Formats: sequence, C-alpha cells, structure tokens
Amino acid sequence: MSQVIQIHIGQAGIRIGEAVWELLCKEEKVDQNGQSQDVQNDFVFKETSKGLFTPRATFLDCDDQAGEEIKKGNNKNLFSSSSFVLGKESAVTFCRGRYLVGKGLMDELNIYKQLENCDKVAGVIITRSICGGTGSGVGVLVQQYLENQKIPIFDVAVMPSPNISNLILEPYESMFAIQSQIEHNALTICVDNEQMYKLCEMQDIELPNYQNLNQIIAQIVSSLTLSNRSNSLQAFQINQLETNLVPYKGYNFIQPSITFSHNNPFVLTKKIFKQNMSSFFDKPSKYISNAILFRGNYSPFDVSQAICNKKYEFEEKKLISWLNNNFKVGINTNQMIQNQDGLSKQQDGAFMFSNSTSAQHLLTSIKYKFQKLHNRRPYFGYYIGEGMANSEFREALSAVESQ
Repeated sequence: MSQVIQIHIGQAGIRIGEAVWELLCKEEKVDQNGQSQDVQNDFVFKETSKGLFTPRATFLDCDDQAGEEIKKGNNKNLFSSSSFVLGKESAVTFCRGRYLVGKGLMDELNIYKQLENCDKVAGVIITRSICGGTGSGVGVLVQQYLENQKIPIFDVAVMPSPNISNLILEPYESMFAIQSQIEHNALTICVDNEQMYKLCEMQDIELPNYQNLNQIIAQIVSSLTLSNRSNSLQAFQINQLETNLVPYKGYNFIQPSITFSHNNPFVLTKKIFKQNMSSFFDKPSKYISNAILFRGNYSPFDVSQAICNKKYEFEEKKLISWLNNNFKVGINTNQMIQNQDGLSKQQDGAFMFSNSTSAQHLLTSIKYKFQKLHNRRPYFGYYIGEGMANSEFREALSAVESQ
C-alpha cells in the first residue's frame, strides 16, 4: 500500500491546505476530532494508536499567523502538533526564504519521520504561491530535499496573473521558483487568481473571496488522490499521471480544468475544455496530452464515445500528431463535494489535467516581466546582500529560455 504526503508552504499554501483537508475530511467522513468508520485506506490519513485519523500533512511557514489560526480553529484536534513548522519572521523575498529564514525552518522540518510512517511514498503534494518569499524561497529548499530522496513532486502552485498583481518583486520571485519547478517537479499544476475569479463567476458564486478560490483549488488534490483512496471503474492514479502527461523532462506545466452539475459526459467533455483554472491556457495552442476524471455514475461506453467525438472534433488542429493516444480517462462513482457559502452539496462533474503548448505563454510572460525589472536593477543590491549571486539571475533566465 502506498501513501502520499502533503506540504503546505507559506500563507497561501496553508490557506489552500486548510480547504484541502476540509474537503478530504468530508469525502472520507472524518470528523473534526479525527474519528471515522469509513476511511477505506491510509493513503492521505494516518491511523494513530488510539484509532484516530490524522492527516499526512505539514504546514510550513516563516510567519506563524496562518498556522496559528488553524491550530486554534475548528480542526485544532484533527492535526498533531508535529504537523506545524512555523517561524516568527516573515520571508519578504525569495533570498530571505531560501538563504536566511528558510534554512532554520528546514532544520525543524522532519520530512524523514513522515517518510518512515509510509510503506511506500507515491509522491509529495505541495501547495503554495510562487509569488511570495516563503512559497518561492522555502519551496525551493523543500524541492531540493525531496529530489535527493527520489520522491515525485506534484506542485499545486498559484502562478502570477497576467493583469493582476500587488507585489513589485513578483517577477523575481516567480522566475527563481519556476527554474526549480522545471528541474525538480514531476508535475507543476498551474492556477492563477485572475482566472479563478472568472471560474467562480461561471459557478454563479457572487462576490468570490479567497476562501471560494481555495475551495475550488482543493478539488485538484481531491482528484489527484481519489482513485488511490477509493475503487474506480477506470483507474486514474497519481503515480500514472506523470507517465501519461509529461513526454519530456521539463514539459511539466499542467493546466487544470473543472466543471460541475452535468450527468451527460458529452456535455461535460465539451465544457471542461472551456473552464480552465489558469489564464495563460486560454490562448491558442495544441494539446500534448490530457487526463480526464469523470466523477459520478457515468457509463464507460458513453464516456469513451464522448472522448472519441472530441478527438474527431480536434483532429490535428488542436492535438499534436506525434502522440498516438492523447487522452487518459478515469471514472469514479464518488461525486464531487462542492463547498459554497458554508454548505456542501454533492454533484456529478469532471476534472481534467492537460499538458499543452500554452505553457509557453506563461513562461514568456514571466520572462518578459523579469527582464524588464532586471534591466533597471531595482532592489538588486538587496538580493545580493542577502546571499544571492549575480549569476543566479542569469541561470534562472537561461533555464526558462531553454523550454
């Protein structure tokens, strides 16, 4: 039996992690005290000697504000004290997160102990934003450690939005993080706030806030792990995704898409290609590979027919020609649980992970903003003074240009 570990990094990662475990607890019927009679396996939860279930998770942040709120919140009895590694000083920039404050946190972060509690590690899921100092800087340290352990990394990352940003140094932070994502990740699953707000409008969520966004992002982790947690009509397991989605190392930037409220697989297949969670993937492109998970009581024949129709519709205009099979399909009878306004409702739906040439739009946009900022050298001396070398700026740019 294999297990997966989750690491939630920085304030954004912790907020997403909170929504993830709220959703997983509802799907696995685990209450706020860790009690359950229905957990089918220990893929995401670890059973204690007292018969309680505790998440296989670590909340990691240089600042303790977000973590302390969870420790004092409704789920305070769900997590163990060792699940939190919190500092007292915020990592404002990448260099502080990686070279100064973050190093102290890594000494306290005992990932090895969590690995010992697993029979076999299927992978590590990281949630974070790469736009801030902790998510980018400390995230790189965690990735380097896991890479040394030969553990697949599934990075659910909030990427820079094309038109919305309140951080001056975002191009620096994101560029250094992307360099590490190219080198270390099995999959980099990209979302951005601008597109997430549009997706909330499609779901008829009025005046969406960050909690609404995080609840939708939590569906990514749910769909990644669902086939490992429960029986499926067609398998869609986490350790198969890298093989099916990534043709070459570095081509690992994945677009997630989601749609609810349809029990017709033909309608779902049509809609899911329009409800992306990342703005850059709306641009014209060709799909390299797709993995679609249908959640609900769907006929395998109808699903297969819907996929064949989509392939015929795309032909060579939207599908690359050098892969014979561009689609991986899974079917699971467990419906999606949609949290909205404090209420939960179960719905049929589908989730898709896609690899496409649109990733170039994302990388080109970040590279352009990085070069524009770097040419004027604002705050450059601050980064050098905190321990970075001038060559690291050139290396990060070179790594992205090579894609």
